[in-house]
Amino acid sequence: MRSSPRSRFALLWLVSALLLWASGPGFRSKAQFHEHYQKHGAEFGSVSQEEYLRRAQKLRDASVGGPILESVRRDGVFTRFDKLQENGYPEHLWNAGRTGLLAKWTAFVNEVARGYKLGLEDYRNDLDLRAILALAGFDAEAKADDERLRRLLTDTDKRVWESSPGDPFWDFGYPKNASGELLEDLKSEGLTD
Repeated sequence: MRSSPRSRFALLWLVSALLLWASGPGFRSKAQFHEHYQKHGAEFGSVSQEEYLRRAQKLRDASVGGPILESVRRDGVFTRFDKLQENGYPEHLWNAGRTGLLAKWTAFVNEVARGYKLGLEDYRNDLDLRAILALAGFDAEAKADDERLRRLLTDTDKRVWESSPGDPFWDFGYPKNASGELLEDLKSEGLTD
């Protein structure tokens, strides 16, 4: 079962926060660690404080590549992401790393340009990929494909999905050339006539 976009975002935010604040054996202070555990520990099930800290440290110390992606800001702060299996993201999305995710987004935009052949559920799953790119900090790398996709969409005032918090453009509208299963699904959900 897939988790909600908000819980996926919360998990990514938590991991980012843990990595930002973790140093040496853990957080900058016990109080800071305790506060974050109280706020986000339940998102990992019935995990102990020790396990919560161990998971954060393991991700912080993991080698980048394969299932581990890293985004580094200009000021040197880094954020790491793992496969996010707990959130239901399939392993194949992360195995190729940053380059693979960006290539998958390009392939999706190309597919939309040619005429998306699958249904609305698959379309929404593909939009989740763009949310992953945003959370990983790859917006700049996705910009050209984003602009192409914007030009391919219609009814951009209608939300068709909620892949991430806020109102990212990709969650609004659908392909101008929608047909077949996608068009039928859009009609059945009242998103088009």
